[in-house]
Amino acid sequence: MKQLAYATLGALLLNMLVHVTHAQPAGPMAGPAPAQERSLPSERLSAPLTYHLYLPTQYANEPGRRFPVVYWLHGSRGSSAQASRGIAPMFDAAIRSGKTPPVIVVFPDGLGQSM
Repeated sequence: MKQLAYATLGALLLNMLVHVTHAQPAGPMAGPAPAQERSLPSERLSAPLTYHLYLPTQYANEPGRRFPVVYWLHGSRGSSAQASRGIAPMFDAAIRSGKTPPVIVVFPDGLGQSM
């Protein structure tokens, strides 16, 4: 059952990525909303845990609105910074063009380990 859930999630993400990569912004853009680097204190790591966060432009304009959250895991030998630089602009373009609804994307840092 767990494998089926992972396979389904993988298929959904792949489908979304295919559609996102072909998304074109609708109208003028000031540029993609950047993913911001943030951190949380971690007693277990004895250091802050960093992550990158993409917030759609609607997030600031609609403070009472709830948004779905996507957790994008960068995989082996990657980093949250690398993933956010490549993926956040694709989400931004898809949201601006109306191909996907506004979502928050969290890029957790896997600390150099495979996720």
